[in-house]
Amino acid sequence: MATLNVQPKSKSLWWLWLIIILVGMAIVYFAIHKDDHKTSDKIVTDSTTTVTDSTAATP
Repeated sequence: MATLNVQPKSKSLWWLWLIIILVGMAIVYFAIHKDDHKTSDKIVTDSTTTVTDSTAATP
């Protein structure tokens, strides 16, 4: 007679797949929209302040 090994059904990891899909969607979203939003790392110049270099080299 054959011996049957009955394995318990593996638990559903739907929440793990949900997290993976959400992280993937966030990466795609930020990759597509990285140039559309304003960030604080842009250089801001003040047009009222002018700095001139008065130490010109004289021969």
